[in-house]
Amino acid sequence: SSGINAEYGHNDEIQLRDLKDESTDERLTVDDALRKIGLGWYHLKWIPVIASSAFTQSSMVALAPLLMTELQCQWDLHTIHEVIILFVLFFGNCPGDILSGLLSDKKGRKVSLVFGQLLLLTWTVLSAAASSYKFFGMCYFFIGIAIGMLTFVTVVHLSEISPPNFRSYAVTMFFMFWALGALFSCVVSYLLLNSRGWMITTFVVAVPHLIVSILVLLVDESPKYLAVSGQTAAAEQVLIRMATQNKVELEIEGRLIVEASRKRGTFSDVIAPSQRKQLFLLFSLFFSAGLIVYSSYTMIPYMLENQYCYNSNNINST
Repeated sequence: SSGINAEYGHNDEIQLRDLKDESTDERLTVDDALRKIGLGWYHLKWIPVIASSAFTQSSMVALAPLLMTELQCQWDLHTIHEVIILFVLFFGNCPGDILSGLLSDKKGRKVSLVFGQLLLLTWTVLSAAASSYKFFGMCYFFIGIAIGMLTFVTVVHLSEISPPNFRSYAVTMFFMFWALGALFSCVVSYLLLNSRGWMITTFVVAVPHLIVSILVLLVDESPKYLAVSGQTAAAEQVLIRMATQNKVELEIEGRLIVEASRKRGTFSDVIAPSQRKQLFLLFSLFFSAGLIVYSSYTMIPYMLENQYCYNSNNINST
């Protein structure tokens, strides 16, 4: 009987060894690897950095109507001129969204993020030195392009570095930083706009832009983009770095399932028959939300209209 037990024990050991070998050879997608890595120090460090891009975007959206109250007197602006500035700001979002989609699919999420952040920094600083209404309007058009780029790619990047079961929390960080950026512009304007002028106010608001532009240079590329673009080794290195910083053991070298695709960034995929219903519903949702929220921005210059400026101009003209 002891011989039989030894034989059974030997067979069990072989079966356990075979199961271990099978689990070691298990193939993983990027999402599978992210699930195994989980939420940890890597994400707590880099998600706020990426989400802080929303801080810089919303600070400019909130600042624009506040500056109009000062520019009314300096450049003798009327309500229509002020609304045009806000129009070109939001109109710039359209080419910015398209450019970001093309650039992030062809060159990577990080490239689009860094380029958009540097574009926002450059034109914000130039707007602070604007000496004419036309140049100021051009600056805000390019600021709108940068915001359009960053709004898209920031959410995509946050989603693709986060574990699937924590992606909603990562996207929530984006909107939290968006609210903080708007509050920052309001506080700076309250403290400096009347006493120091609109140029100094804009320069102060641009300081976080510089900090974020430096920090995003240190962010890793999206492992999902790397895998889809055929850069398997680079995707594995990013995932291993995540696992190491999160203190999770992950053996992924040579086990990552590559879903490389040569057809990336094509608009035809978006309007395919299988996607049209979802596209229409999402467009309707964002259009209605944007109409309600951003229409209030266009009314701010009218509500804060400087009547003294208009009265003094009328007196001088008479």
